[in-house]
Amino acid sequence: MLLRYSPLYRQLEDDLELCNRDEPDNIRKTEKSFWISNQYWLRAKELYKNPEVKSESEEIHFFREVKPRFTSNIEYFAILNEALTFSEKNNAENPRFWDEEMSRFSRFRSKHSSFIIYIEGKNHVQDRKYFVKTCSYGHPAGPGLFYDSDLGRTTFYDTLLSRYYALKRYYQFSADAYKKAITKICKKAGPGIKLKN
Repeated sequence: MLLRYSPLYRQLEDDLELCNRDEPDNIRKTEKSFWISNQYWLRAKELYKNPEVKSESEEIHFFREVKPRFTSNIEYFAILNEALTFSEKNNAENPRFWDEEMSRFSRFRSKHSSFIIYIEGKNHVQDRKYFVKTCSYGHPAGPGLFYDSDLGRTTFYDTLLSRYYALKRYYQFSADAYKKAITKICKKAGPGIKLKN
């Protein structure tokens, strides 16, 4: 991450950790974390607005490494808040709900497999195509997320990368919630019932 964004990202992590520790209600915690993440993204965006001319390599680094680290938090907490709100109203202990939620990540990976393989392979050969604004104009501007309303600070692929990181993180949360729900059912059922891994 470029040096000028690192202190800001560390502050974001500290504030999210503080919120996680101090807020006992999970839904309020995700709402607060969402807004904290959004505020830090706005600050990072202002840093990027700095009028100095950006080289192509700086632009690639911003859209591949910096922006997705900030915006994936916004997406993650939005997805998590929606799921927690729904599950609380509709029986949070239902493992089928969390099993279905885990599949969101695999569906996303399947839909965008060539890009995900490129990213996971830590490849940089096509970075210009994926992360330079002028090269990605032939692609739709992404899903139109509110934090990306300024098209001067977005590419189609940085939006996909943010979504990938958010869903990857959400997959882990869903897997943990699934295991907790199964464990709770097994405990209610009594001895002899085992949890499948």
